[in-house]
Amino acid sequence: AGEVQNLAEAYSNQDIRLEGNISFENVQASPNPTSYYLVVEERGLEIDGAFTNITWTEIANRSGVINGYFDWNVNLGLFVTGLETYRFRMVGYEGWRYHLPANGILSGC
Repeated sequence: AGEVQNLAEAYSNQDIRLEGNISFENVQASPNPTSYYLVVEERGLEIDGAFTNITWTEIANRSGVINGYFDWNVNLGLFVTGLETYRFRMVGYEGWRYHLPANGILSGC
């Protein structure tokens, strides 16, 4: 608890803490925090005949943050067990690009 971990392989119980800073490059003014939100999604697999599809289910969200700084405690749910894969991303804001470290995926729990 309270230790910085590699985003490609993190170990935790069902409670994780995400802390960081969102910065916007080449933007005159920061976007309104109500125009985007942050989400944590859990990866799932769906089998459709001979095809296997990767699905992402949102398990937590919050509105955008003022001045870009976020400190967010996320509960992954009571029934989290074994090895799961999660991703953290920003959604809902159009007209700009963003970069997430290590492809934005958090693995392991």
